[in-house]
Amino acid sequence: MMKRALMATLCFSFVTLGSQAIDINIPGADSTISKDSYQNYRKTDSDAQKIEREVEAEIKNYMPKAVVGNGDIDLDKVIYSNRELNHSLNFSSTVFILKEDGANIKFTMPYPSRYGNTEKISDGTSAFKQAMIMSPNGIMAYELRHQPAGNNWEDSKIPYNKLTIDDMKAIAEKTAGVYKAPNPSLYADKFMYPTIEKATWDVTYAKGTPMVGSINFTMKDTPTISYHIGYNLTPKKQLNSLEKQGADKTKEIIMSPLVNYVLPSIEPAKDILSKSKTLKINDFTFLTLKTSKMVRVDKSDSYMYIHDSDHYKEGIMVMPIADTDMQHLENIFPKVVRSIIMSDKYSMRQPIQFATVWNDAMPSVYLQIKRPKTTLYMLISHDKQYVYTHFIMSNNSNLLTKDLRDIVQYVDTNNNKDYYNTFQSGLGAKMPKEMVTYDIKNIK
Repeated sequence: MMKRALMATLCFSFVTLGSQAIDINIPGADSTISKDSYQNYRKTDSDAQKIEREVEAEIKNYMPKAVVGNGDIDLDKVIYSNRELNHSLNFSSTVFILKEDGANIKFTMPYPSRYGNTEKISDGTSAFKQAMIMSPNGIMAYELRHQPAGNNWEDSKIPYNKLTIDDMKAIAEKTAGVYKAPNPSLYADKFMYPTIEKATWDVTYAKGTPMVGSINFTMKDTPTISYHIGYNLTPKKQLNSLEKQGADKTKEIIMSPLVNYVLPSIEPAKDILSKSKTLKINDFTFLTLKTSKMVRVDKSDSYMYIHDSDHYKEGIMVMPIADTDMQHLENIFPKVVRSIIMSDKYSMRQPIQFATVWNDAMPSVYLQIKRPKTTLYMLISHDKQYVYTHFIMSNNSNLLTKDLRDIVQYVDTNNNKDYYNTFQSGLGAKMPKEMVTYDIKNIK
């Protein structure tokens, strides 16, 4: 169980309308949400639609009518750019790809990453890695623990098929900090799902402590690691929910993203390796399509073009970090996102899917844009010297949609140690003040 406190337009290439929903007895399971909803990183709920309306109304009120009337300003472009920026900051998703220290898992949370901290825990404990990622509504988290070989559930010496709710409560009472508070509660049970094993869910709660939900399981290909994925609301939102809706409804709200989005998204992270090949540039290792080959490298090594055909283009651009950003690396992601939004060449003013992708402790920014004829898959990463942009531009008739996304999102670095035990900025971090201009006005 988790021991520390630890979502405009659908892109139809990823969402099959009317597909089967999650059918499972876990609080928060929603039969109106399709199993592949996690693949759409762009939110279309009432909050997102409300912000879109507010953006348009604010911009129309904000822009000087005389300037717009003279044609000096493209009002539609201003509305588009502000709308997309607000989606990137407040309504994007978070993807986790864990492959270090024996881990092998990929999963998706339907909330943006503002900041995150990933820690490696010293030897001598069953838990060896944990992460806490802050989003606008709460905290996303995971914990990896050593799982002894065999049928027992973690270090309980109880076979999973004989594990009871009373057993789970007894184990939690010994280890979970929530039980130090008076009158603690644990809601928990076992469950089955095709892609995982030894699965349990739990919600821990005590007055004065956060209500934390988690799903816990092992993967078939990594049976000696147990994965714990958790979520809890910000204190203000949780208090408001508890006061107005009670503990049972709050429990469902907290478990909803875990059961409706995370659970169906779980897959082995390294499955994509058999469909790709590696390309090493400086300290970074990227995956590319097996059919790609290096066809051009310019003299300054700032632009590396891998493949160009009638069906797709794949490339990796390597650009030095501007001197003005050397002391403020947190500005890189919002600047790149802003430039893509503002460039009709890239965006073509289409709705964009945004996500922060955590390859272990390293954050990158993912954008996916379906244009009239092609779809652009793009991942932006950086170290302390360069910004790396890996892209695949594919014809919309291409049937390898999910593979292309997986290949672009998977990246590794030799400098992993630099990303642990320090706060890293995700896509949902706020736009720097100096970048807020008349054409990009973050109103939230």
